[in-house]
Amino acid sequence: MLAAFLSCIILFFASVSATGEGRDELYTYKQMCIVDGKLTVLQGFDCREQVAVGKWRNSVNASGWTFFEVETHSRFDPELQAYAAGYLEGVLSRQVLHYHIQNTIEDYCKNFTQYCNRMTDFLTQNQKFIKDKLDSTARDDTYWSAVNRTYHQLTGLIAGYEGTPISPGITYEIHPILLMNWNGDFYDLEKKLNKTRDPVLDQLGGRCSGLIKVAPNNADLFISQVTMSGFQNMLRVLKLYKFGYDREFFPGYATSMASYPGLLYSSDDFALMSSGLVNNMPLP
Repeated sequence: MLAAFLSCIILFFASVSATGEGRDELYTYKQMCIVDGKLTVLQGFDCREQVAVGKWRNSVNASGWTFFEVETHSRFDPELQAYAAGYLEGVLSRQVLHYHIQNTIEDYCKNFTQYCNRMTDFLTQNQKFIKDKLDSTARDDTYWSAVNRTYHQLTGLIAGYEGTPISPGITYEIHPILLMNWNGDFYDLEKKLNKTRDPVLDQLGGRCSGLIKVAPNNADLFISQVTMSGFQNMLRVLKLYKFGYDREFFPGYATSMASYPGLLYSSDDFALMSSGLVNNMPLP
């Protein structure tokens, strides 16, 4: 049932075109390939030594959604796959991602300078801890290898967005895209680091709700998810990540989710995974 649902919500089209900002009818394709021994981003989807291929459709002014899909190939190192997937997402979604940064994080520290200084110190220490763990932990460690790939993907996303040269690896800089990916942690960090209450945000309340219903005799499971938030979070992306990881050790190699520009996870939360799991967050 889950496999059928995944195939229904994510459709693959083999066309490249656009009809104006926010009203794309067809997809734009880009791929990361090895050309003459060098990693290169090319248009299209059919190069010989393809590390990853991504496609993007900006229909936010027509449907309220943008769409992104990326697939990587198993013959390449997992870290390179993750970096390539992130880089293509940064390149393809650059304009919408720029708008989302402006809407959500660009002025986050405005009028909260002292709090943000404390936050930067805390996050810098956290980044150092992660770096030390990645440097000292075996590559086959299940948990930390997943963290390693996530940071490669995030680094690729930042590099693709910024348009910097392709250089697989990890950056630990406190970049706005990093902060957006930590947005769920700020509920606790703002309390721990004594941020002054923001009267605007205090009015927003929660932002997610879900309904889970079991059919009679356990014949089926019905799931509904609704997201409500401020206008600053109206730029949305329906994403499909499909990595060429070892499926025996990483059964969740593919994830389809309702998400936001620049985020590597749903944040709503609503995600369907190839492992057969559904991530949904019902609130009272």
